[in-house]
Amino acid sequence: MLTICCLLGAASLHAQLSQTDGYSVDIITTRDGLIQSQVRAIMEDSRGYLWFGTHRGLSRFDGRDFTNYEPEEVEGALGGNFVSAILEDENGYVWFATDQGVSYFDGRKFTNYNTVDSLQKVLSILEDRKGRLWFGTQYRGLTLYENGDYHHKPFRWNDDAPKRTVHAILEDHTGRVWLGRDVGLFALEADGTIYPQFEGILPSPLKIYCMLEDSSHHMWLGTDQGAFFYDGKTFQQFDESDGIPDNTVFCMTADREGTIWMGTSEGIARVANGEVAPFRPQATDRQLDLQVQSAITDSEGNLWFGTEGGGVVRVTRSLFSTVDMQAGLGSQLAKSFLQTSDGDIWISTYDKGIGIYDGSRFVQHVTEADGLAGEDIGFSMIDSQGNFWFTSYTKGLTKYHNGQFQVFDEQSGLASNHTFCVGEGPAGQIWVGTDFGISILDGDQVGKHYTVDDGLIDNAIYQIKKNSKGEVWIGTPNGVSIFQDGTFTNHDTIGKNIITFLEDEVGRMWIASSQGLIHYNGEQFTTIRLDQRPSANNVVGMAFGRDGFLWLGTEAGVYRMNLLVYHLSGKVVLEHFTRSDGLPSMETNANAIFSDAEGNIWVGTTDGAVYCPEGVQKLNSRTLPRTNIIEVRSSLGQDWDKLGFSVERGTNLPQHLKIPFERNRIAFKFIGIDLENPAEVLYRYRLIGYEEAWSAPSQTTDASYSNLSPKTYTFEVKAANDAENWEIPSTTFTFQISPAFWQTSVFQVLMALLLLSIGVIIYKVLNARTKRRREEEQMKFKAEKLALEHQALYAMMNPHFTFNALQSIQYFILRQDKISANKFLSRFAKLIRQNLESSKSEFISLHEEVSRLDLYLSLEMMRFKDKFTYEVVVDASVDQHETKVPPMIFQPYVENSIKHGINPLDAGGLIRVHISKRDEDYLLITIADNGIGISASKKRRADRPQDHVSRGMQITHDRLALFAKMTGKQYDVRTEELRHPDGSVAGTEVTMLLPLHE
Repeated sequence: MLTICCLLGAASLHAQLSQTDGYSVDIITTRDGLIQSQVRAIMEDSRGYLWFGTHRGLSRFDGRDFTNYEPEEVEGALGGNFVSAILEDENGYVWFATDQGVSYFDGRKFTNYNTVDSLQKVLSILEDRKGRLWFGTQYRGLTLYENGDYHHKPFRWNDDAPKRTVHAILEDHTGRVWLGRDVGLFALEADGTIYPQFEGILPSPLKIYCMLEDSSHHMWLGTDQGAFFYDGKTFQQFDESDGIPDNTVFCMTADREGTIWMGTSEGIARVANGEVAPFRPQATDRQLDLQVQSAITDSEGNLWFGTEGGGVVRVTRSLFSTVDMQAGLGSQLAKSFLQTSDGDIWISTYDKGIGIYDGSRFVQHVTEADGLAGEDIGFSMIDSQGNFWFTSYTKGLTKYHNGQFQVFDEQSGLASNHTFCVGEGPAGQIWVGTDFGISILDGDQVGKHYTVDDGLIDNAIYQIKKNSKGEVWIGTPNGVSIFQDGTFTNHDTIGKNIITFLEDEVGRMWIASSQGLIHYNGEQFTTIRLDQRPSANNVVGMAFGRDGFLWLGTEAGVYRMNLLVYHLSGKVVLEHFTRSDGLPSMETNANAIFSDAEGNIWVGTTDGAVYCPEGVQKLNSRTLPRTNIIEVRSSLGQDWDKLGFSVERGTNLPQHLKIPFERNRIAFKFIGIDLENPAEVLYRYRLIGYEEAWSAPSQTTDASYSNLSPKTYTFEVKAANDAENWEIPSTTFTFQISPAFWQTSVFQVLMALLLLSIGVIIYKVLNARTKRRREEEQMKFKAEKLALEHQALYAMMNPHFTFNALQSIQYFILRQDKISANKFLSRFAKLIRQNLESSKSEFISLHEEVSRLDLYLSLEMMRFKDKFTYEVVVDASVDQHETKVPPMIFQPYVENSIKHGINPLDAGGLIRVHISKRDEDYLLITIADNGIGISASKKRRADRPQDHVSRGMQITHDRLALFAKMTGKQYDVRTEELRHPDGSVAGTEVTMLLPLHE
């Protein structure tokens, strides 16, 4: 692509020469890698490679690179210099006729037969339908190779020629073998005798160099007296009088359309529908007026001609007609196009000014001498007044009107001489885009300037376009600025390097950027990716065709988008035009797409300008590249014979490859052969067994893997010339990473058994230890539990409580209150019995615990002479008989309420015990009193030394903690002082949260 301010040159393997009648011509020479320029034989093998036989050895061509083979004094090298014929047999071996004999190539080395007398000076080779090889020689006639043996003597020649030269061998559709000799046409009969054919009909003597059977089974002969066509009944002769460049026809091939192409001693001719035409791309071009010795049509439809000293000529069908330096354009770097009212096309170039083309030739060239500001033209435009404008990258702007040129530059007031584009502003003024903002021409004077200080998104201005709404759209490296009503609105997120804009018939804007094609429907911007190749999404030029298509120039060829389909369905339908369609270069220059008044689409490339008619149809679908894995590299090396691996015939790839685990690295090299357009080939690959997903499409031709686990893998690769279509066959290579001895199944089974045995032993030892530890812990817990229960029982039955209880009984007796004494004694005895009984169980029912608590409270209420009352309430949702609690768990808190909260009161004490459920897993117990409160109790105890220390609450806390540790469940006990609204003490409340016992 030609960038806005500088040329990024591009070299190509094929130097485009010219075009004629829908064909493009490339010349391949030693500069491109061909081993030598005298090409006597051409052949395409089953893997897609082209082989060129020259006077100095062989060249194998994959569409991009050459591999050359020369005779050397080493084993396995080619046996001779001069290669006159090439053939691939049914086994994939490639045979070569050389000046020293016959050689064949098995993919690794050449095997030479240079000492067989009957194989000296071989000129032609044929493999017949039975798999036999026939060799035609210069002096010894015909030799047959069958079952590994050469046969020469059995052939009987029914002629008196002093030497038996066989230039050509042909097997026709019936299986008959024909020989083209120095003395005419011969055929091999069933009895093994070789007889002359058509004596008296064909001229005599007649030297036949080549033969061809076309798709209609008609025979063509290339001779020293022109070409002869035989339809099975009569012969028709074509010679110089019919248009063949020379009567000596060395080679022939038929293309896909059935046209017969002939190589002569002075160039190429075509025969189609009985009409002969010489193939001369330009009348002044003598490069194809060479002796053409060999010709083929490859599987993709390309024509290849080997010349005597001029290298190889490739001829392909073309949709585009070329207008380049050979046609008279001053430079190959066509940058922009204008069309005058009389139909002339003004083609601006990057370095040689402007060429004016009248449709058949260049009639004038415009340079600085004629008034141009500079000859490095990057952009041109015709304004609404009919003025022509041309920007120079270095010398300013040129206006052309009525045959007069006017230059605007920095001295005229422009912001910079580096001008990139020109457009019309809202009021019709000329806006000039430079590398330092926009300069506005009002008439012939430079007026206002706009830069980033005025609101522009960037100072480098690539495009200026006014739309139907009066908005001025400005393209820059950093996005789009839109000028309306004196204000710039910037869009810096839609894309970069905005090269050009187009507005369609309904006011939608189309934007060319380096991130793809951008569509603006008036509300939102949508980016359209043309291809998976990054270069394809660098859109540098656009033009509307007259048939509903949008033409797009990119760095990866030209695309044509169907706008009707897009607007109706939102689907992007694209056609891709490449070198195979006739483009001289894949790189389109910036702003170099143009649609003229006749509907022709013009494209400026880095290798000349081309045009094609509006509505042109793409050529037939291209043949898929043939994918070859050409190299497998491993850490073992690549000498497969030495390593003990057999190799696949023709590919030299190892069969049944096994790689040791310690050398588990492998790499692959591959190629997709596309002889039409190798630069377009993309690849995807994967290693089955390691990854299932395909790699992203790329032009990378190698892949490597390391640290592979032991198993069988299959490397799979595809090559395509369409980045969107991957439903194509793939090429595979299967190999194995061998496991280490410790990774084998036998070793793993043994190790598994050993580990299992060790594991069982360890398990038993640990299990025994764990069981013993658990038993010890249970014993410890049980001991602690018994001790705490004993302490709890002791707390319930402590001497102080017992003494007070007995004293109360004595008091009732002394008062002769036998009923009260009896009642107290009875309840006291019952309480003692219940305490003793409950101490035997870890858990008792809530009903038993509440009954005992009620009994205890009634005794205390009698003892304290009705100083307090109490109530014990159990919610109906709690099943008292089924709910289990540790015994003697509530009493210490109730005792504490009586002793420290209620006892200091004169009367009116109240103790409330409320039991309910919290969720489904916990029991909530609330013990509240209206005593003196926690603070007053602590102060009272501090002022009055205690003769008895109560440990009931601490023992209960310890019991609950042990219970939680044993069961893994949580418990909670909280005590808080209650307050009246006025802040005075209202008593004490204990909240206990116990997990329900399962």
